[in-house]
Amino acid sequence: RRSGKSFLVQQLIRKCVEGDKIHKDDFLYVNFEDYRLEEYNTNKHLEKIYLVFRENICSKTGKKLIVFDEIQKVNKWDKGT
Repeated sequence: RRSGKSFLVQQLIRKCVEGDKIHKDDFLYVNFEDYRLEEYNTNKHLEKIYLVFRENICSKTGKKLIVFDEIQKVNKWDKGT
């Protein structure tokens, strides 16, 4: 806990974008410690986040990167929908 994992992930994403390995619209970083996401705590919410990203934000081709930080705050996140 509090060992800098989130910082390292953010650095990796920044390097991927700066190195043109992934377009900035093709990655999604969601931190579930953000107070605005307190209500988004079920697998259904994860699925909705993914679908909105896939259908409305990212490009239709190329690699995508989705990072859910502090995912343990989502109930049964490892069980699927």
